[in-house]
Amino acid sequence: MQTGYCTSCPTGYLLYNNACWNLVFPNKYCQVFTDTTCTTCYNRYYLHNGICTAVNSNCVTYDMNTGACLTCNTAGGYTLQGTLCVKSSNCLTTTSSGACKTCPTGFAVYNGLCIDVTTINPYCLTWSGSTCTACQDGYYFGSNGICIALASVCGTYNVNTGACTSCPSGYVLFNGVCWSLSMPTPPNPFCSYFNGIFCTNCYPGYYLAAGVCIPANPYCLTYNMIGGACLTCPPGYYLSGIYCYVSDPNCATWNMNGTCTACYNGFVLWGVTCIGQNTINPWCETWVGTTCTWCYYGYYLGSGICIPANPYCNGYNMNTGACYDCYPGYYLSGALCLASNPNCQTVAPQTGYCTSCYTGYLLWGNSCVA
Repeated sequence: MQTGYCTSCPTGYLLYNNACWNLVFPNKYCQVFTDTTCTTCYNRYYLHNGICTAVNSNCVTYDMNTGACLTCNTAGGYTLQGTLCVKSSNCLTTTSSGACKTCPTGFAVYNGLCIDVTTINPYCLTWSGSTCTACQDGYYFGSNGICIALASVCGTYNVNTGACTSCPSGYVLFNGVCWSLSMPTPPNPFCSYFNGIFCTNCYPGYYLAAGVCIPANPYCLTYNMIGGACLTCPPGYYLSGIYCYVSDPNCATWNMNGTCTACYNGFVLWGVTCIGQNTINPWCETWVGTTCTWCYYGYYLGSGICIPANPYCNGYNMNTGACYDCYPGYYLSGALCLASNPNCQTVAPQTGYCTSCYTGYLLWGNSCVA
């Protein structure tokens, strides 16, 4: 297909956009050509797609291959923003990254720029360079150094937190805020007496803490009116440190430390805790206080606990568990009942030797054999 586009050019011409151009144009800032290719540009130009392109005029130094600015004309107020040199309003000096470092009077560095101080912090009273050192009356320093208005009327206040430290007449200090005593709902509803500024007494059941009436521990019988520490406790509770704690509900009596000394019926004092008798000794039939005195049949008392007796005993000592009679097919060996030869019809009670056999078996020595 015929298009009329150039595909190559004679000496002295350059192929550019499918046409042959004199080397002076379109690359008139090329200093050195190799055949039809520019290899070196004049000063303050760099090669971009084979064409010499001007470097940003405010660059002091730049990358010869990409044209990216490396340093800027800071005296002229330019800073490096990415790969370009950009004018920084009101900057006197800048950092190596191009951010404002110092500003003229009336301006402060804010997010790398010089901004009018009244715009940044309008309620600042005095400045030291770009730092606010004091706020106007009725303002305090916020977390970012900006002056913030007080939340309430204060007599005096903390300039760093804004919390009131005293109040004018007719107000009461509560949690760092001055509240009017003429409010329908006072800020400290359980205070029984204000001295004009501070609460000095609370209603019963409350105590003073930092000027506020706080509920006392509900289990205290008596308590310190200033700190709220329990001094004595009612029956069923014990004092531990500054608090009253509920005692074991199964405890009948306890000492002043809250240690249980006796339990209600059906419970046994196990250490310092009342435990159900059936939990500790489920096979006890008779209790005298906290002591088991008799076990259900099939058990005997061992160290106060009911222990299973030998299951083959027909009779045994209730205190030791020693067998003194055995069921048929078993014989007494010491204090135990042991199984006899199953083919024996009768056995010697102390040895277990066969003395007669069932039909079909023959007595052979001490055993019955088929």
